[in-house]
Amino acid sequence: MPSLNTELWPEPKTGLTLKAHLLDSTQTLWRGYRKKLRRCQEQFSDTSVHDLRVQTRRLLALVSLMRAMIAHESLAKTERQLKKRLDTFGELRDTQVQLRFTERFLHEFPRLQSFQEWLSRREQRLIKRLARQIDQFKTEKLSSLMAAVRRPIRCGRVSWSRRRLQVGDTAD
Repeated sequence: MPSLNTELWPEPKTGLTLKAHLLDSTQTLWRGYRKKLRRCQEQFSDTSVHDLRVQTRRLLALVSLMRAMIAHESLAKTERQLKKRLDTFGELRDTQVQLRFTERFLHEFPRLQSFQEWLSRREQRLIKRLARQIDQFKTEKLSSLMAAVRRPIRCGRVSWSRRRLQVGDTAD
């Protein structure tokens, strides 16, 4: 079984409360997201795009999990923002999957060659477009949303109930 890269997805610390674990996880994954975004903006490559996409999915998974437990508007907004960013990778990812798929059948079906060339040109256009889009990604809005996500947990304004956690104005 492959080991997880602890830089991207840290092992849970033992002895942490749920509150401490959520705060630690949001901080670690947010820091990782910003790092992968910065790397992708500075050195745009297949690897940096992949790493950013994976880190975005991990952060989105955490926000979705928290949203299932905590009723707070900032979680829904954060989830929408992350999904929107993840969607920018969609066309390129689909094209790359199609390229890899058709590569396997070129020997059997030589007529796929023209389709393969078209996909390659499309991939190059999408790479250029994605590089420009990623350069324009800003973290200010997401950063304030992430702070809003952590605030009720950190300040103790979360009611830890069995069904769904409720965010209130008073500390429990």
